[in-house]
Amino acid sequence: MKILETAGLLLGSTVLVMGLGISAISASQKSFPGVFIGFVLFVAGYKVSQFVARGSEETEVREVVDDIVKGSMLIDFLMTLVGVGTIGYGFILLFESLKEVDFVIAATASALMFSGYVMGHYGVNRTVV
Repeated sequence: MKILETAGLLLGSTVLVMGLGISAISASQKSFPGVFIGFVLFVAGYKVSQFVARGSEETEVREVVDDIVKGSMLIDFLMTLVGVGTIGYGFILLFESLKEVDFVIAATASALMFSGYVMGHYGVNRTVV
């Protein structure tokens, strides 16, 4: 692995972990904007790591330009934002269910986080799994 690739993977992983930390701290304080920003950083770090790991092939750049022209990138972006928001709200509920030990809130949090994951993962990768 080249030094530049290693640096890119470390950068992406660092941003990813920082985003999760910000989300966790913000969820404990019931701060949806903080959780949302943390998960946006998580997704950004994930995409940087993914881009570095896969390499920047010419076809990928061409596909991105085609997607922008077709408008499908906007749909992907909106799916990712809705997914991140849904996960964020579920994350806050999960913290609440731990404080009060409420199984209904925990189940709701789980359903929100799972559905948010599906939407966000589709928006980022165009695949559910």
